[in-house]
Amino acid sequence: MISWLAGQDASHQCMHLNELERDVSGEPFNWWDRLQHYTLDCQNPESIALVREIIGEVRPLFRSRYFNICADETFDLGKGKNKELAGKIGVGRLYMDFVKQIFRAVRKVDAIPMFWGDVIGHHPELVDEIPQNAIVLDWDYSAKLVSTKAGLMGKNGRAFYVCPGVSGWHHWLNDYRIAHRNITRLARHGKKHGASGLLNTDWGDSGHGNALGLSFPGLILGASAAWNAGSPALGEARFEEAVSCYEFGDASGQLLGLMRQVSMVSRAKWPTKWQMIATWQQPRPKDIPEKWYQAPREALEVILSTRLYAGDLQKIILLSRQIEKLLVKAAPLDSLVTDEIRTALIGVRLMEEIYLILQARAGRIKIRPPQAKAVVARLMSFEARLHREWLKRNKPSEYGRICEVLQGVAQDLLGRSVAAGHVGAGELDNNVRV
Repeated sequence: MISWLAGQDASHQCMHLNELERDVSGEPFNWWDRLQHYTLDCQNPESIALVREIIGEVRPLFRSRYFNICADETFDLGKGKNKELAGKIGVGRLYMDFVKQIFRAVRKVDAIPMFWGDVIGHHPELVDEIPQNAIVLDWDYSAKLVSTKAGLMGKNGRAFYVCPGVSGWHHWLNDYRIAHRNITRLARHGKKHGASGLLNTDWGDSGHGNALGLSFPGLILGASAAWNAGSPALGEARFEEAVSCYEFGDASGQLLGLMRQVSMVSRAKWPTKWQMIATWQQPRPKDIPEKWYQAPREALEVILSTRLYAGDLQKIILLSRQIEKLLVKAAPLDSLVTDEIRTALIGVRLMEEIYLILQARAGRIKIRPPQAKAVVARLMSFEARLHREWLKRNKPSEYGRICEVLQGVAQDLLGRSVAAGHVGAGELDNNVRV
């Protein structure tokens, strides 16, 4: 129910509370593994005691009367210590009984519990057990709303918020087309089914490399859609022009539209939905079944199967030049945004180049790819730039993990290219010269 981060000193005191029998102390860090396989043993009394302790420590730090317990993506519930019990009473019952204990703990500290609704949404027979003073958070980050549970909650009279997202995760540059469709459609969907609020989300995986300033358009759109779900002013073209002018200080009104075009052209991402460039660099964690982990070999296969077009990289370069001309004259409300946009565009281009190199080596494409040596040089320059931008808004946190991956990719590209005899004088192919 609660992900207690592996590798922290406190976690070593609580490993016996894991649903799975796992000891990760001493194992190499792995981004995939840290995101799952740490579900609490819901039948151990110490688990709810730990949750109460955490709630008691966190509650005084915030003025808000709402307390989000999360409680989503409980991948391992009923698969370890409670497998036998889950077979008798069902995983849904395990989940609901434990979550209700957390609700009581939240109410005891004078707060209103909120929780993500993806798990309970798969057990409609238990929805009536959700207390009236708890708020279900119905998240769906797709353009076509494929996972929303708003209809179910509205039908059963349960309080719920709709929760779209700014689509910055897995990207150096947000996917503005998906974000716009997701936010506006989910706002209308929530209004139709009686949502009592909208909670917009901005999050990241694999180091959270996506910059805050690039999420401003989606955050602005979420606020607008929450108050005016059906407003014609929220149409894509009108909204992009307004944000370009008033948020980004671009008198032409074209900046956000051009950024959207870059995000639509780019097919190579930092991490993709089920795998990441980082996974390519990291081995499968010990004791994790291969079916739960995208092994480096399989991650590379996904990269190789991503359909790239020879002209996409050139389109990205040309669009980036147009954006740069606007940035020179722009006066954004937030002065950090300009360099964040520039850095993101470099990252987008690099991912495309890396994918092209890998696909060319595997014989998947017949065009001459960018020279690995030149790409590696730009990749290291990008890392230094990204590091500077990171520290302007964020604490160091785990930036070192991102750096490790970028350096690992560079070493792999250069090592393989030397072995294959691909490194030349460092010149760029004419197709990608800037």
